[in-house]
Parts: sequence; C-alpha cells; structure tokens
Amino acid sequence: DVYKRQIEGRQQVIDYIKEHRFNGGKVALVTASNQCLAEKISKHLNLFDEVYGSQANKNLKGLTKANFQNKKFGYKAYDYIGNSSEDIYCWENSYTAITINAESSLKKKCDTINNNFIHLKEAVNIVFEKIQTTTPGDDNLTGIPTGYPDLDKMTSGFQPGDLVILAA
Repeated sequence: DVYKRQIEGRQQVIDYIKEHRFNGGKVALVTASNQCLAEKISKHLNLFDEVYGSQANKNLKGLTKANFQNKKFGYKAYDYIGNSSEDIYCWENSYTAITINAESSLKKKCDTINNNFIHLKEAVNIVFEKIQTTTPGDDNLTGIPTGYPDLDKMTSGFQPGDLVILAA
C-alpha cells in the first residue's frame, strides 16, 4: 500500500509515460526493488511493456542499472526518469535525462552530464510554490496560512515537508 501511494503521487511521471506510450513509445520499469515488487507495481499501474527488478545476484542500482539498460536498450537509446544520486549513471547513458522532484544540486549535476534533460516536479510542490509566492499579508508568513494568527506567528504558516499534528 505504501508503494502504491508513492507511485500514485507521481502523477506527472505517469502522465509523461502515458503520453510517451500514446506516441508509440515502449516503456520499461527498471528498478532496484526486487522483481516480485516490480511486477506488482507494473500490474497495478498497467503502464509498462517490460519489467526488470533486482534479483538475489544483481541489484539494479547505479552503474549496474546503467550497464543493464545499455545492454538491453542500447547506449543513448532510452530516456531515463529518476530522482536520486544513484541515477547519475543512468542519466549519463540515456538519450534524455529526466528528473522528478530532484534537489537543485542534483538537477545541476544532471544538466552537466547530459545536455538533453527535462526536470519534472510533483504537482503538489508546484501548487505549494504558487500558493507560497502569492500569500498576501505579513512578510514573516512564508507558508500557507493556518487560519490561526497566533499559530502563524509561531510557524510562519505551513511549510513544505511539515507534518503538523494538532491535538486538543
């Protein structure tokens, strides 16, 4: 269930994949997660033509994943979507390097190793940034107003990544 929620939260990636498939492209799930989990994810999403997960003797992560993809699909013959420093090798070897919600330092690294790049953001972060930049009023309020002025003074509003639990 946790994996399903994480995947479903990546709507921009799913939309990108659907558009790629609509245009005749093939899509493979290549993941460091084990093969059994990869197959469950694939079945749940119904987006992938091929599924490759880690096995007991091979962890599809980092350079191992990049080498696997180069052998399977060809050097610079595939687009790659990722979000961690472990994906650098794959971006370097891919035709298009695609980040999803990556930190700015990771985006810069991606940009330097592959001139053909796309940076996607999770929709929730795009909406939050838009709200944050348009919040009127007190200059100290950097987040979303809570509706409780005293709480806003203490927290500057809801901030990205905050887990707020209010109890009475």
